[in-house]
Formats: sequence, structure tokens, C-alpha cells
Amino acid sequence: SSSSPSSGSAFQTSARLNKFVKRLHDMLQAERGASTVEWRKGLLVLHSTSDFAENTLPKYFNTKNFKTFRRQLNYYGFTHVRSFSATGS
Repeated sequence: SSSSPSSGSAFQTSARLNKFVKRLHDMLQAERGASTVEWRKGLLVLHSTSDFAENTLPKYFNTKNFKTFRRQLNYYGFTHVRSFSATGS
């Protein structure tokens, strides 16, 4: 049986829409164990937004603009929970 042409284009559209999510995933995998960003219990934890914007963000998202990154997170349903000091783990 032949596959329908629309299934290929649907996949490409889906892949394009999820480019940010894929980059986010790749970043979290690559930066695992680093002290700047981590995924903890369903939360994206940034230990230092300035270090993240200066050093990590450009590697994966071609920008140093944290506001742009945060806007993308909001678009994909992430919300800012709280800021807290890094005393204890």
C-alpha cells in the first residue's frame, strides 16, 4: 500500500512547530549535571538567569535574549512558578 502524501507534510509541519521543544530537550540532555539549568520534578530550573542567557542560551537557541526564551516557554504552556535562593537542595 502507498502512503498518503499528506502524512509526510503533516510530520514536517509538526517537526517545525516543535523545533523549540526539541532544542529545549537537547539542551537539558546536554547540560545535565551542569550548574546552570536542570529539569527537576517537572520544573525547568534556572540557577542563574544571567549565566544561562550569556553562556547556555546561545549554544541552543542562537540568542542571548532571555525574554525571547521566556516568551517561547510561555507559548508552550510553561509558567513562572517562583524565584528562590539556592540555599539547600
